[in-house]
Formats: sequence, C-alpha cells, structure tokens
Amino acid sequence: MNLALVKHFGLTTSFVAGSVLWMFPVIFLAAEPPARSLIGALSSDRFKDREQAELDLGRWADRQPERGIKSLLLEFEGAKDPEIRRRVRGLLRRIVVEEHQKSGMGYVGIRMVSVELMVPGDSSVRSGVRILGVEADTPASRAGLRVGDVIVGLDGVVWRGGGAQQSFADEIKRRKPGSEAWISIARDGKVEKILIVVGPRPLSLQEFAAPWSTKDAAVLEERAKDKVFERWLADQDTKKPSR
Repeated sequence: MNLALVKHFGLTTSFVAGSVLWMFPVIFLAAEPPARSLIGALSSDRFKDREQAELDLGRWADRQPERGIKSLLLEFEGAKDPEIRRRVRGLLRRIVVEEHQKSGMGYVGIRMVSVELMVPGDSSVRSGVRILGVEADTPASRAGLRVGDVIVGLDGVVWRGGGAQQSFADEIKRRKPGSEAWISIARDGKVEKILIVVGPRPLSLQEFAAPWSTKDAAVLEERAKDKVFERWLADQDTKKPSR
C-alpha cells in the first residue's frame, strides 16, 4: 500500500486487509463535497481568501456539475452570512446556466443572406449563404470565417434551388454545443473546407429575440441568464416535498 496516498487522503487506519479494500475510501473521499472550511472562507476578512475560496469551490463544482449543483443549492438555501450567500448564488447561477446551454441549440455567430452562384468544380448553379457579418468571439470568428465568404456546403450537404439560408440555420440550431462541423466556403475563386466547433446559442436571442447588432447585447445576455436561473430556482421549489 502506498503510504503517501494514505497520508494524502487523511487515512489513518492501519493497513490490515488487501489493497483492493482501500480503493473504496479513497474514491469516496475524492467525491465528497468541499470541506466546510472552504465554504466558511467565502466570508473571510481577507478579500484574497474569499476570492480563492470561490475559485476553488467553482473548480470543484465544474469537475462534477450535477453533484456540484446539488451541493451549492443546499449551501445557498442554508447560508445565513450574506457574503457566503451572494458568492454561492453566483457560482450556482453560472453552472446552472452553463449546463442549460450545453443541451440547447447550436450557434456560430454570423449574419447571412441566401445567394445563387457557380461553384468551381460544379457545373450546376448552387445555392449558398453569403456572410454579411461575423460576431466577435464566436465559433465563426474563431474558425476564421470572413465577411464576403459564401457557405456552399455543410458536412458534405449542398443546396440547390434556394433555401440555403434557412437550411443552414436550422441545421446549426440542431447541432449540440461542442460538436464539430465542416463548412465549405467559396473564397477568392476557390472552395475551402473549414472546421468549426458549434457554440451555445446566446440566451438573449431565445429570451428576447435581441437583434444581432444591438449595443446592449451583453446586458441582455446577463438578463436572459437571470431569467433562466430564476426559472430553475422556482422549479427546485416545486420539487420540494410539501409539509
């Protein structure tokens, strides 16, 4: 038995049985919620300690979101200290919203319009999607898509006879955030394939149908996250057994 491993997890029981039996307490302790001292540190007199405790608590919850959400909800509901309650609520809100978006619609972050064009190597007219705008810090910008590019295919599927814009938009929405897609674009007289990682659709587009170019996009996104979180909290209340 590795004594360093025993000391690391605080196991002081003497080694009596085979090493297989020691697997259970190690795994159990690794999955335990964060220590009470970490929660208590959220109200430390030192700002640096409060920030570090919140960071450590968030990292723990990110590694196991389902368990983290349950634990943070219990801490939030039972917290008496305003500072602890505020910080735990912030962590809980972030993780709940992130998990919500993971199961939502896909998004790439472009403005577009349908066009008809001849594509090199294709003898027939093809429908495509001309990019009119690329939103900053989105899957489209990270993949290198540019204004003026024309999307002429998605994962080998091409469009003819119109409807490319709607077909492309619908297919991207169906993709789960984090999934990959190969986009064929016509650029500078050639066809290139670009790999793009689909992102989560901004909640403001779903909650408020906010225009792509609105200057208040960041504010609306935060408000939309608040709405999602408040609905989730209300749903947790309905699941509590009646007394």
